[in-house]
Amino acid sequence: MAGGFKVTPTWLVTIVCCGLLIYVVVKKLDDISEVKIEGSGIAFRGSASPSDLLSPAQRERSRKVENRIEAEVREAPSQAPPRTDLSGAWITFDGASRWTVSLENGQLMFREQQLVAPGVVSAAGYGTFDGHTWSLQFESILGINGTASLVLHDDGTLRGQATTAVGVSFALALRRE
Repeated sequence: MAGGFKVTPTWLVTIVCCGLLIYVVVKKLDDISEVKIEGSGIAFRGSASPSDLLSPAQRERSRKVENRIEAEVREAPSQAPPRTDLSGAWITFDGASRWTVSLENGQLMFREQQLVAPGVVSAAGYGTFDGHTWSLQFESILGINGTASLVLHDDGTLRGQATTAVGVSFALALRRE
């Protein structure tokens, strides 16, 4: 290959999710009753929910990111609410992430959760929406900050580009859930 392999955010998320899955399988091997390959995942014995399997450190980092972003939104100058309401549940086209969007202090705020790690906010951010483009800033659970510009298309999808503070850019596309 002339260009070589490029690690994209999608690959990075996939690798992290696989690592988390392997970790859960190894740590909870005695609790696993079934592993399904097509269309499903791992069935555990007992009544533990998937969110019970997340580490306390992940939950704490998740809360810190969410609290920091919420504080920034509260302290930001109040904005007039956008004419188009983007509040509600959105999902990435690959189905890996869910965004919960809410209107707070005139800003549109999102909280992202990976579907493989329910209960943990993997990224949060906020920004203004001019009726066409949502310009936002975000922080991930890994401490990576960035900005994104998402355009609302006629089909109701949000599509655009995100760029991290370390210079990694990636496409981002969401549809209403």
